[in-house]
Amino acid sequence: MIKLIKENSLFVCIVTFFCIFISLKVIDEYRNLSQLETKIYYEDSKVLK
Repeated sequence: MIKLIKENSLFVCIVTFFCIFISLKVIDEYRNLSQLETKIYYEDSKVLK
């Protein structure tokens, strides 16, 4: 029983870490995208002028 709990806690740790990692990656991608869009928009407005 104790062994099972220990294994489960390790599993929970891994899953939690994985979830955090994925959410951080997604946030990072989103940031990059929004920065890129801003840059493109800026370049476009420069071209238009």
